[in-house]
Amino acid sequence: MFLPAVARPRRPRPVAFAVSLLVVWLLLALLAIAARRGPIEKDLGRRASEAVRRVGVTQVAVTVAGTSVTLHGDFPSLAAAQTALRAARVDGVSSAQLGADARVATQGSDGSGGAPSGDEGDDGARGAGGGDEVTRAALAAAASGHPVTFARGSAALSPADLAALDGVAIVLRAGALPVVVAGHADSTGPAPYNEALSVRRAEAAVAYLVGRGVPAARLRAVGLGESHPAADNATPAGRAANRRVEITPDPSA
Repeated sequence: MFLPAVARPRRPRPVAFAVSLLVVWLLLALLAIAARRGPIEKDLGRRASEAVRRVGVTQVAVTVAGTSVTLHGDFPSLAAAQTALRAARVDGVSSAQLGADARVATQGSDGSGGAPSGDEGDDGARGAGGGDEVTRAALAAAASGHPVTFARGSAALSPADLAALDGVAIVLRAGALPVVVAGHADSTGPAPYNEALSVRRAEAAVAYLVGRGVPAARLRAVGLGESHPAADNATPAGRAANRRVEITPDPSA
């Protein structure tokens, strides 16, 4: 007498089971992160808004994406905008920048209020006849603040560099002045490499300014390599100062 064969139940394979557990764990972790992100962004926005108001800038709205803060609204001066950006970098904020819709009243060389940034400011600057002079003075003031510098061998912009370029973008949006964005390098490494690196640095600054609303047609990127040092390349501090971008009125325009 023959008994029918009984199929044995298959045991789950250890590897497949472990992979399934890992996938489930990752999904649960992602859900937990998503659930926490909203409250975290809300807390960052609240604290950044309070910090900005404490420095006297009140006509500003704050939005948060992840750990990045963006300021929108009207600023009475370039200095006020820069102060607000510094204040907005509360604990937990990785970067702070001005929104493309931000409007900042620039100051003339005599201290009087200039044209606001944006399209209306462009028209006013052109119609006033002295718009370029106002923009030149404001650009010089913005450039005299935090220098845009780079780590060795890098063309990446730091959060402090982005804040400095925000100030430059404010000024340039308020007028019609064409500028040269010149990248520089220290003397470390071969000259051809340094020249190419300086071009990448200039292009990084131009790309950011375009993203902040400055017309690309008014920005000319050039790379000067190690040929125009601002400091002594024999010292670490000098080399750090030479890894830079400078933004000046375009003499060829």
